[in-house]
Amino acid sequence: MRGKDKWIIIGIIAFVVFSIIIDYLNILNYNNRYNTEFISMIVTNAVIIILYVITYTKLDRINIERTSNQREIAMWMLAETYISVDNIIKNILTYENVKKFVVPKIDFNKTNLESETNKRIEDNLGNMPFSYDNQILLFLSEGIISKSEICNYMKVKEEYKKFSSVIITFFDAPEIVEPQRTALKNALRKANTELAKGDDRND
Repeated sequence: MRGKDKWIIIGIIAFVVFSIIIDYLNILNYNNRYNTEFISMIVTNAVIIILYVITYTKLDRINIERTSNQREIAMWMLAETYISVDNIIKNILTYENVKKFVVPKIDFNKTNLESETNKRIEDNLGNMPFSYDNQILLFLSEGIISKSEICNYMKVKEEYKKFSSVIITFFDAPEIVEPQRTALKNALRKANTELAKGDDRND
């Protein structure tokens, strides 16, 4: 129980005792030594208030713990996403892999609107590291993730999708691909740096 709630309960108990003493001294009723109805009303109301304070305190503590746990999960999901992005651009979306495994399946004479295969391949590669996307956006709506954290996440997502599209389209033109790789790495570095600062503030 927090100190503030403890003092509220102590104050209520003190008020009940004080009221009984007043009643006993015949300040409120000159006919009976004890006004049982008055005492009963005071005690009943005091019990109700005390139960309310205790219940509220427990629920508040549970909510704080729940929010803290959700925060830890959200930070883990963001970190895992950034690790996945980094691994993909280093080990999967390489010039060699794209030329060998992706380019042969793409029909460069058709747009994604004209070719379901093209669209499916680009969508799969573009969404590959973002398996926690729906949950991350849910955490945003619940206020678990900050505005700056979601902005960094969306920037990484945007730059990654550009990169995955560019390296497929211009697989033989590093002068076009590398600037986009650099933009993605910069977004990734910024997101990771600020994520680490966010974790430090919560420790």
